[in-house]
Amino acid sequence: MAYHTALYLFLFLPAVCLIYQLVGVRFRPWILLAASLVFYWCISGTLMIYPLVAVLLIHDVGIWMETAGREKEEKQRRGALVWGLAGLLGILVWKKYGSFLAANGNRVLQLFGMGPFFSAVPALLPIGISFYTLQAVGYLVDVWYKRIPAERGVERLGLFLTFFPCIMEGPICRYGQTGLVLWEGRPITWENLTKGVQRILWGLAKKMVVADRLNILVQTVYGNYESYSGVVIGVAACCYTIQLYMEFSGCMDMVAGSGEIFGICLPENFRQPFFSKSVPEFWRRWHITLGAWFKDYMFYPVSMSSALRKFGRRLSGKGRYLARLGVSAGALFPVWLCNGLWHGPRWSFLFFGMYYFALILLSIGVEPWVEKWKARIPIVGNSRVFAGFQILRTWVLVVIGELFFRAEGLKQGIGMFWSMIKGWQFSQMWDGSLMKLGLDWMDFLVTGVMIGMVVLVSILLERGKDVRQEVGRLPLPFRWGVYYGVLLGICVFGAYGEGYVPVDLIYANF
Repeated sequence: MAYHTALYLFLFLPAVCLIYQLVGVRFRPWILLAASLVFYWCISGTLMIYPLVAVLLIHDVGIWMETAGREKEEKQRRGALVWGLAGLLGILVWKKYGSFLAANGNRVLQLFGMGPFFSAVPALLPIGISFYTLQAVGYLVDVWYKRIPAERGVERLGLFLTFFPCIMEGPICRYGQTGLVLWEGRPITWENLTKGVQRILWGLAKKMVVADRLNILVQTVYGNYESYSGVVIGVAACCYTIQLYMEFSGCMDMVAGSGEIFGICLPENFRQPFFSKSVPEFWRRWHITLGAWFKDYMFYPVSMSSALRKFGRRLSGKGRYLARLGVSAGALFPVWLCNGLWHGPRWSFLFFGMYYFALILLSIGVEPWVEKWKARIPIVGNSRVFAGFQILRTWVLVVIGELFFRAEGLKQGIGMFWSMIKGWQFSQMWDGSLMKLGLDWMDFLVTGVMIGMVVLVSILLERGKDVRQEVGRLPLPFRWGVYYGVLLGICVFGAYGEGYVPVDLIYANF
């Protein structure tokens, strides 16, 4: 029962809205909690036990830390935090990375002439385990630092961790953002209902018209990459980057719209990432809540640790530049190592994380020279041409990263990248090669038109325009014409029916 399915859109969500609005304010949060548990049961069955264990764990550990804090037993508080984090992360590592660690451990043993010792972990992975685990870890750390009080109500923590719009793909929320608001039982107003439906339709259009259609081309090339080279692989990598953005941001639109119906403002996960002029800026605009989580709960603690500060002082004797670079590397490395592994137990994901670690560290390293160059030639540094070059450069680097991200393994990623470079022929753009990848000219036309609409909306948002507010100000016939136009476009041009294979949500697998 994913967010783009008819079961969710025409049965589950309307039924929850109806029951939620009919009951009293006191019972509305309980309806959301019950709906969230039913939703998770429908997609994971008995694996629902894992988020419930996480709820009970953070509830008890949070109270334990707060009680010990009042008694000034810091050692006990620290022990509670360690046990809580070990429990949450231990389950995550066991369920998500157990087989990966076992297989690679056996390979290492074989190098020393020893037989296989570790056995694989059953591949039953709870949906959303990476998302609700990070939320749970964030809650415990916030209680540890006394940013929030420990929640006494286990049902409140249960709704916070399992709220059905967020459980599959995020966004990764903090308890201070949504934990209390979820329990207020706000009524469904006409304004919230229409705004929520608007955003759900927009997200549905991005996924079904563009992402699911491009999936055919991407699957064709990646599934038989040895048969392609040059432009074809480059186009496939670009199409996958677009597919991933359209699907993930489209899913976030559907998630945010579902929350908005109930008066819940969920944190944004995207902010026009393809207008970024650098890789660091791209990651401040892409999967924002994941980046913010790593920044607050890993980057800052590591960068402020006594070990890294001592390391920085040692390097400072050899120059401020080297000290800054060394400290940056020490703080960024665990962030990007975990970022890569967070996506899954695969070497290509690990390479993906290290790829961005190297790029961001390189940008920090060359920043002094770039700033000096821009100061000497201010016209170039402030020109639109130079800004366009920076955006284009970022696109290229991101597409290369996504090529490895989509590859089934590091070997495939390297093979595709090498084939793309050595076999580059521009004639493949017009000699019919692209028409043999599962899409015809009408598919490319529909995709191009929808992408153009998304680009137009993104430009307006980048300029500070509230597109939804502007549409809401249109006269009634035009306003509803826009709504029905989007709905009709999904019905007519959506990638479903004969010739199309239903596509699961990509990030639900992470």
